[in-house]
Amino acid sequence: MIERALRWTAIAIATLALADPPLTLNGRTRARVSLAPLYHGTAVQDRALRIVETLRRELSADFEIVDGLDRTAAATVVISDRYPDIVVPEDTKVSTVTLSGPSAPNVRVTHIDAPRTVPPGTVVRLAVDTRATGMRGATSVLSVRATGAEVGRAEHQWSQDDERWHAVMDVVPAAEAPAVFSVEIGGHRSLVVIESGRRLRVRFVEARPSWASAFVRRALENDARFEVGGTSRVAPGALIASGDSGARGSAGVPGVPGVPGVPGVPGVEDSEDIDVLIAGGLDRLTVADLGALDRFARERGGAVLLLPDERIPAAVAQQLIPGVTLFETLLEKPAVLEVQGPTRDNPALSASELLEADAIPTADVTARSPASKRPVVWSIPRGDGWIAVSGAMDAWRYRAEPNVAFDRFWRSLVSGLALAARPPIEVTLQPPHASAGETVRATARVRALERKQQGDRLAIVARVGDAPMRLWPDAESGAFVGSFVVPSFARGSVRVSASLAQRGTSRPPSAGSARLSIDDGGRELTGPPLAMLARSHHGIDVSEATLDRLEDHLRRSIAAESERASRHPLRSAWWFVPFAACLSTEWWLRRRRGVR
Repeated sequence: MIERALRWTAIAIATLALADPPLTLNGRTRARVSLAPLYHGTAVQDRALRIVETLRRELSADFEIVDGLDRTAAATVVISDRYPDIVVPEDTKVSTVTLSGPSAPNVRVTHIDAPRTVPPGTVVRLAVDTRATGMRGATSVLSVRATGAEVGRAEHQWSQDDERWHAVMDVVPAAEAPAVFSVEIGGHRSLVVIESGRRLRVRFVEARPSWASAFVRRALENDARFEVGGTSRVAPGALIASGDSGARGSAGVPGVPGVPGVPGVPGVEDSEDIDVLIAGGLDRLTVADLGALDRFARERGGAVLLLPDERIPAAVAQQLIPGVTLFETLLEKPAVLEVQGPTRDNPALSASELLEADAIPTADVTARSPASKRPVVWSIPRGDGWIAVSGAMDAWRYRAEPNVAFDRFWRSLVSGLALAARPPIEVTLQPPHASAGETVRATARVRALERKQQGDRLAIVARVGDAPMRLWPDAESGAFVGSFVVPSFARGSVRVSASLAQRGTSRPPSAGSARLSIDDGGRELTGPPLAMLARSHHGIDVSEATLDRLEDHLRRSIAAESERASRHPLRSAWWFVPFAACLSTEWWLRRRRGVR
C-alpha cells in the first residue's frame, strides 16, 4: 500500500511538471527608490558617492534601489550641494541630502533673542545662537553693526565638526529709533529691528512704611529709564501718593489723612499703563489688595514684585504664590547671593535674613542662597503676567558693602520684569525678516484685560505700513491671524500694527505693533536652497550627519506595493527532490520484500 502511494505521488509530480499549471497569487513587491547624486565639480563628488553607498547598504533590505533619477520610482533621493537644474515632476516624492559646498557658508546665525522695544538710554542685550559645520579648529568672529559701525564683537573657536554657540552681547543703538542691528558671522547676516519704547512705569504699593521697598524705590528713582510713583498707607485711613502713577490710582483724596475707604492698591482697570507693581508691608495687605495684585498679574499681564521684610503671611502666600514652601534662614554674617545670569559681572546682593523657596519647576531664578542653593529671588508665571518674590529681606542694610551693587541689581531685575509685561496687543511675525515677494504670517494676541473689557465685541484692525490687512480669529482665545506679501518697493523695515476696533468711546484704542526687517540682499545666497525641492515634493531635507532621519522617513512614508501575478510553482528544481525520494523509497521497499 505504501509502495503504491509513493509510485502514484511520483507519477503525479511528473504529470504536473509536464502540464506546468499557472497559479495566480496576490504578492507584495519592494518599492523602488532612486538615488540621484547631482554634484557639481569634483569638490563634493566623493562625499556624494559615499552617501549613495551608505543609503544603498541601509535601504536595500526594504527597497529596490535604482541608480539615477527614475521618475517611475516610489521616491527619489537627490544628493547635491545646490538646487538642481533638472525638472522634477510634481507628483514625484523627493527627499534631499544637502552637501555644504565651498561657496555655501559653513557657519550661520540660527536664532536671535532680542527685546522688541527698549526705553531711551538703555543698552540692548542680544542673545545670538549660531551653528557651524565642518569648522573644527577654526575661529569665527561674530560682529554686530549699527549704521555701518561695529558696536559689538565676539570670537569663538570651534572644537567639533557640528557645533552650536550661544553668545550674549550688550550693544548700544547708534541712531534714532528704530534701531537696526546687523548680526554677521562667516558671511551670513541677519537683521534685528528694535523700537524705542516709553519709560518703564513702576508703581510702589506700601500697606505700611517699609525699609525694604523704600531703598529699592530710591534706586529706581535715580534711573531715568523708570517712571516711578506709588502709594503708602501711613496710618488707618491715611494714604500718601507720589508720582503721576500713584495719583492716578487713588480713589478718594490721596495724601489727606482721615479719609476712610482709600484703597492701598488701585484696581486693575486703573493700572493698564503700569508695568510693575512693587508691594511692601505685606502683613498689612487687605483681601481687596491681594485681589487687585492678583488681577494685575493675571489679566493685565504685568509683574508683581513682593518685597517682604518678615515671613510672608499665609493669606498672601496662598493667594499669590500657592503651593510654594518657604524657609526662613537667619545668618550670623551677611552672605553674597549667587546671582544667575549670562555674564560674570552680574550685580551682587547681600543679606543675612533669607526667605528660601523649595524647588519650583516653573520658577525663573534670579539669585540663590550660596549655602543651600535654594531660590531666594525668583519669579513664577501667573496668568498673563508674573509674580516675583525677593527673599533677601534685609538686603537694604548692606547696600553700601564692598562689591555689592545694590542699585544695579534692583534696576536690572525690575527692568527685566517691566520689559516682560504683556502689551495690550502682542504682534508676532513669522519669519521676523523677509525679502520682497515673500509671504509673512502675522499673529495678534489680545491680553486677558482687553478680552474681558470687550467681551463678544472683540475685533481687530490691522495695517502693514499704511495698507490695511485682514486678521481672522484663531482657535486660541484672543488670537487673530493673517498673512501678507512683502511689497516689492519696501526697503529697510515696515511696521505691522494692530489695534482694537473700539466703538462709542473717546479713549485711544489699545494697540500693539511689530517691525518686519526687509532683507536687502546682504546674505550670501547662490540660489534657492536644495531643501526647497524636498518641501515642494512631500519629502524631507537632511545633512550628511542625519542620514538616519531620511531612512526612517522613507520606511514610514513608502509602503510595499501589492500586485496579482501568475506563478508556475512546478518549474522549481526543488521538485526533483520529492520525485526522486518517492521513486527511491518505493524501489527500496520492493527490494526489501524480494520483489523485482
